[in-house]
Amino acid sequence: MAMRTQDEILARAMALSAVGSDLCDDQVNDLVVYLDFDKARQLIDGYVRWADWKTETANPVDVIVAHLPLAWEKANDGQDTSVIRALNHFKASLWLAGDDVSWRDSDITNHGKPHLVRISERVGFDWRTADTRA
Repeated sequence: MAMRTQDEILARAMALSAVGSDLCDDQVNDLVVYLDFDKARQLIDGYVRWADWKTETANPVDVIVAHLPLAWEKANDGQDTSVIRALNHFKASLWLAGDDVSWRDSDITNHGKPHLVRISERVGFDWRTADTRA
């Protein structure tokens, strides 16, 4: 997977922001931190000063892998709202990494586990050990 360009990230964040389809702005917030300040300013102007801005450099796949255990815990406990939010974060990170993954946000069957399985397999995470309530 190839990391998206600054222009691609800005366009995606602006599109998500414009249509209002991003629950709690999770995806927009995850995308904007990967922008240089001059580009990010188009979305956050007035909220952050240049001196305080730090562009995120973490590999988005590593971010997913770090957060999958908690997402699986939430799915195992049937906490659908938390799982939906985690899926939104993962969708943004996968897109950043160059993966055009998509799914219907309303499809949360089995507490989102089908989505978590696909994401886990994409990033090399052993979901079988995380799925404690299959």
